[in-house]
Amino acid sequence: MKRIERLRRELENQAEQRIPQRKAGIGSRLGSMALGLGAGALGTYLLDPDRGRSRRARLADQAAALVRRGGRQLERTTRTVTTTVEGKAQALRNLGPGDAPATDAALIDRVESEVFRDRSLPKGSININAENGVIVIRGELPEVATRDRLVGAIRGVPGVSDVKDLTNLAEEVEPAATR
Repeated sequence: MKRIERLRRELENQAEQRIPQRKAGIGSRLGSMALGLGAGALGTYLLDPDRGRSRRARLADQAAALVRRGGRQLERTTRTVTTTVEGKAQALRNLGPGDAPATDAALIDRVESEVFRDRSLPKGSININAENGVIVIRGELPEVATRDRLVGAIRGVPGVSDVKDLTNLAEEVEPAATR
């Protein structure tokens, strides 16, 4: 029993040492006075016999409006977050093995639709084939700059692993009659 009593006293002493005692100084008295003064002024303002009722009603209306605005803002934020999360989840579900098309035929279609948007590239004189993701281009081009633009545009198409350029320049090809 004495031992328990001694332990209790030791714990009390340790607790007193850990928690510093606050002295009631002038700062705490001024704070209490300011709080009391503010509460009294608010009470006088709201409980005024002539205008108190209208002030209380206006304060209640303003508080209700604040709650309504907060509720609407919360609904908007919730909708925004919900749709953003749903969109990101949908994007994750639709992720495939990259943007590579499933077949070489699909890759050819993609290359033709993206590269030949540029009307300055000669579509009719170019033949495009695909072999396991490698694009092979054949045909006749008017100049080296056109060849470089065509090869660069094909390399920029998603799913193209390499480009084999087997094109000829117009000045390199001999006319059929002179052969």
